[in-house]
Amino acid sequence: MHRAGAQGPHGHTPLSAGVLDSITRDTMLTLATEHLGVRTLERDIDRAELLVADEAFFLGTGWELLPITEVDGLLVGSGKPGPVGTELAQAYRRVVRGEMAGYSHWLTPVR
Repeated sequence: MHRAGAQGPHGHTPLSAGVLDSITRDTMLTLATEHLGVRTLERDIDRAELLVADEAFFLGTGWELLPITEVDGLLVGSGKPGPVGTELAQAYRRVVRGEMAGYSHWLTPVR
């Protein structure tokens, strides 16, 4: 969950809430901090916070980053993918394709 101009770190769901402790999740959290300079904090996120967020997204191995554009028929932010999620998704794709310097140690060539 991201809120432009918000003081402090941006929230993301903790492992204790039942989310998968995945490589994709760890990669996205690392990129958010190292590439975008976004501080994150693991904590439960209330439904009401989603409704005032500028953007929110799901992370997953199959879909990588999936924007949440509405909750219960109400728009999240503009109702379109936001700049943080968009940049994070682009950075992730560049990393996994070996196009971003500094992350090649994360890759294993397949022959």
